[in-house]
Amino acid sequence: MPRDMSTKFYFLTDDEKKGPFASAELIAAGLQRDTLVWFKGCADWTPAEDLPELAEVLAELPPPRRRRRIEDRPESAGLLAELPLPRCKPRDQDAPVDLRPRYPESYLARPYRAGYSLMMFALGLVLFGSAVSLLALWDEWLAGNSILGRMQLIFILTAIGCGGVALLALIVGGIYFLVVLYRAWAIVQDGHATTTPGAAVGFLFIPLFQFYWIFVATLGLAKALNGFADRHRLAAPRASVLLGGTLAVYYVVAAIPFLGSGAAVLNLLIVPLFMQSIYRTARCFCTENATAVEDAETGPRPAATGVARLTGITAAFLGVVGLPCLSIGSVFTPIQWHSYQDYVRILEHNKARLARLENLPERERGEGTRQEIRMARSMVDSYGQFAVPRAWSHLVGFSVSLLVGVLFSAIAVLCACAARHSNSRLNST
Repeated sequence: MPRDMSTKFYFLTDDEKKGPFASAELIAAGLQRDTLVWFKGCADWTPAEDLPELAEVLAELPPPRRRRRIEDRPESAGLLAELPLPRCKPRDQDAPVDLRPRYPESYLARPYRAGYSLMMFALGLVLFGSAVSLLALWDEWLAGNSILGRMQLIFILTAIGCGGVALLALIVGGIYFLVVLYRAWAIVQDGHATTTPGAAVGFLFIPLFQFYWIFVATLGLAKALNGFADRHRLAAPRASVLLGGTLAVYYVVAAIPFLGSGAAVLNLLIVPLFMQSIYRTARCFCTENATAVEDAETGPRPAATGVARLTGITAAFLGVVGLPCLSIGSVFTPIQWHSYQDYVRILEHNKARLARLENLPERERGEGTRQEIRMARSMVDSYGQFAVPRAWSHLVGFSVSLLVGVLFSAIAVLCACAARHSNSRLNST
């Protein structure tokens, strides 16, 4: 039995921490002889059968089934005598086996810095090019200014150039992101990883299957990094499971027509943030940075709280809805406003023309005048009953889309900041 009856035990099942349990509750909770167990005062996660404190508890379990070795069979004695002795070096059975891969920090730092810089550079170009494109679309406002009117072609060419350079930066940055993904998976290969580095990256190129595998490659990587830190008791900030899941969701949504444009633009920000999160965690596993966590009351640090996850999920949802609304509203609201003004101006012009023609004396009206009156009345009816009301309804719709986009995007930013602050407080404890 344990030295202290009040000792609380934790154990790992499928990389999930369970506990605390009293010693009498361990068997009912599913403890086995090879289960990794930790309690306050224990240096590391240790198999239950190697802990003297649990010897009496494990005595209640049936003994493990052992296979009969070939050297224990009498009929095999002559055959084994003819075999040469193995040349393997005997290992100290009491020495712990450390299966952690050993990599220097530069193994992950170089592709991360290059990929992060290129992604942020591409994001800046996309935002700048979008602003220039909006300026070029306001053709009526530009036409009223002689200098800007002549520069409209320059604005369009600048936007196209920004898009081309941004696309090139995204391609190279995406390659570096895959390199970071591969090497981060390589760092956690201690026998508990759910996939290999090659499969994590390679399966992303399988059509259709990639929409499932992106969750394994990104969301699974964040969980693998956190599990690696817990198993080996390493001091490291938690990798953002929320960013990994958001990236995967936006990747899938980006394949949806029309709605996917907003998700694709959002991923330009999510990808470098996710790269930063996994780098901050994985760099602590490198040879020059790996340090053990001091013993604590509850063993490994807990995952993100429910409030942090809820605010993060809310930010992701509002972002994927708000950004398309913001993009559509900001582009089409000014265009529709100018169209509405044009229709109103045409309507007022035809009303004035109709009034002027109808005020002519009957003797001055010829066949041509009567035809002009019919045409003006038709224009007034057409624009007054259809064109102007329809333009106004479109203007209201795009304005509402713009307001909803601004509101949702602002709330998404606040929720993301709140979730990040909550996770930062968790990492500092």
